[in-house]
Amino acid sequence: EFHTGTLYLGVFSGPVDGIIIICIMYCVTGYYGPSLWDTKFIDFIGIDGLLANHAPKLYIDLHGYAISDVFYVIGMVQVLFNVALSYRNVYRARVAINKSPFTPLGRFIPFLITTFLHIAWLSGSGPLAGAPGQSYILYSNNFLPFLGFWAFEFAHQVGKMILAHVTHQRFPYWDWSWVFTGILAMDANAERLFGMQPILHQSTTSTGIVVALALLTSFVAYTRFCTLVIQDITEYLGIACFTVKKRDPATGKWITAQQLEAKKLL
Repeated sequence: EFHTGTLYLGVFSGPVDGIIIICIMYCVTGYYGPSLWDTKFIDFIGIDGLLANHAPKLYIDLHGYAISDVFYVIGMVQVLFNVALSYRNVYRARVAINKSPFTPLGRFIPFLITTFLHIAWLSGSGPLAGAPGQSYILYSNNFLPFLGFWAFEFAHQVGKMILAHVTHQRFPYWDWSWVFTGILAMDANAERLFGMQPILHQSTTSTGIVVALALLTSFVAYTRFCTLVIQDITEYLGIACFTVKKRDPATGKWITAQQLEAKKLL
């Protein structure tokens, strides 16, 4: 929509179909338990014996993949499919107005930078890792808070892009959170990069504090962003958010519609 002026929904819509699938997955997990997703896929669909007898090499290749692995592949295919369809719409719209259809591809850069920095931090392997090169955060209780941190960062980034679109401002290529995430990523990978032990990720306690602070910081930043946007919209339109109040022209205070009508009759 940023480039075409029209909101196109793909064959598979994340806000609709994706949420429905996630709700179904939650229900299935609640009924069968989380261990279901670790079940071998070919065992689950009942073709393990068939493959073992008639295609032993294929059986060996596929036997290590769980149901969760298959869903990762399906999700990746869906994302790539949606990106391709979305770019097709952008390509046609840009060509129709005699502009370069390749310039919009540069606006993937903020997403790529954000993804790189978060994965770099997540993959950091220090003295706490169970094995050389293994991520500590990924296999610890800090993983869920880390995902929350990433979620708020991503929501903030997308929110700024949407705001830039509806207010006709410049596309927000830069994000100050990259500095914070980049420092944490370098510290988590200090042994690989600098041949020294991490400073902020020295112990389970310090790592937990760092992840918690990152989550808190991203939450506060995103909440502040939403609050400022809501305040600007309500002030401009003269309406209160989540209420049916109106602003009194004389005092500028928020009052109910009934109070405003009563003042008009005086």
